[in-house]
Amino acid sequence: MKRKSHTYDGYAGKVREHLLDAYAETRVSLKRTAQTQKKYYDLKVKPTVFEKGSWVYYFHPRYYQGKQDKWIRKYLGPYLVVDTPSQVNVTLQARPKGKKFSVHIDKVKPFYDKTPKSWLRTEDEDTRQTEVKRRIIEDGSTVQIRMTVRTNSRPKKS
Repeated sequence: MKRKSHTYDGYAGKVREHLLDAYAETRVSLKRTAQTQKKYYDLKVKPTVFEKGSWVYYFHPRYYQGKQDKWIRKYLGPYLVVDTPSQVNVTLQARPKGKKFSVHIDKVKPFYDKTPKSWLRTEDEDTRQTEVKRRIIEDGSTVQIRMTVRTNSRPKKS
């Protein structure tokens, strides 16, 4: 019987080849598994869209030393969505003169309670800044009234 002499370099080369093959097979398997999981995730996921002027809660967990996390409120709000700079980010504001900040939509959820009064100007208010003519019929006679609507003007002091 002849014995093959194994050298250290030969053994290290074989182990390296076996490991490279195993890593390649693992990468292929993980890629296939990731594609399958993505397919099933995409079937269930529904896109979240927050429009300008809607009210949301903001996820802001705070951790206190010595306190149980279970009973601490993690959502603050309601906040008004002031802008949507992209599909995944929204700009929020708590008060009319409050600081605006941008967050990812994963950190907000819809506010379903009684809706607070919004301080954003709507498109209707922008178009109403023109002169409006109305006809009012009183006692069979037609009276023409001309009035001007301005949204940002204050009444004059008498």
